[in-house]
Amino acid sequence: MMDKTHAEAFYTPVRVAGVQTAFSRKQYFWPMNYDELKRNKNMTQAPGWQDYD
Repeated sequence: MMDKTHAEAFYTPVRVAGVQTAFSRKQYFWPMNYDELKRNKNMTQAPGWQDYD
């Protein structure tokens, strides 16, 4: 049962070694799906991601 006496146990951060926690510039825009890029020739891949051409 959750009440104020057990509130601290509700959220316990856990550090996971080996997981990337940095946010790179390319992650502001996620990559476009290949099918979407082929369907609309005016679209280009988001900066920093692999281009399929």
